[in-house]
Amino acid sequence: PRHDPESRRSLVARSGETVDPAWTRSVLLVSRQATSQREVPGKSPRDWLPAGRKVAHLRAIHRVICEQEGLRLLVSTHPKERDDGTLQRGLPTSQEGRTWRYTTVHPLVLAEHTDFAIVFSSGVVLDLLVSGIPTIEFQDVTGASAYDGPDALRDTEGRILRTAQR
Repeated sequence: PRHDPESRRSLVARSGETVDPAWTRSVLLVSRQATSQREVPGKSPRDWLPAGRKVAHLRAIHRVICEQEGLRLLVSTHPKERDDGTLQRGLPTSQEGRTWRYTTVHPLVLAEHTDFAIVFSSGVVLDLLVSGIPTIEFQDVTGASAYDGPDALRDTEGRILRTAQR
């Protein structure tokens, strides 16, 4: 039901949330909780987004989106995400409010005001794509043994894809 156009319109209308006009046409980044506080994947077979990897991803996203392309980043945290320090480590605090900022506005509301989105492995990817928003699902499961094996789905460069949908 959430992918029905009328349902999406209703959710957006009922939310009452608005987007700061100065931040329209930004890039939406939907964050995700780090799977551990390690720098690299650890003992857990599902530790695909340790804090160190997440920080490196955030730095790369900021460098490309904000520094190289001159765009701004709206950072939306996952509802279950706790403050673990990774966003502060990965995004330049001196640029908060200038090149990037946090938002609590629902991603489907933001979808109407952003050019594209980047998501750290979430079903929100499908919600945004159905809403017509070009979306990059940013994930690297290298080193997480639960996703590697002889039958693991891989991209054209040999990188592991976590699931067939991705």
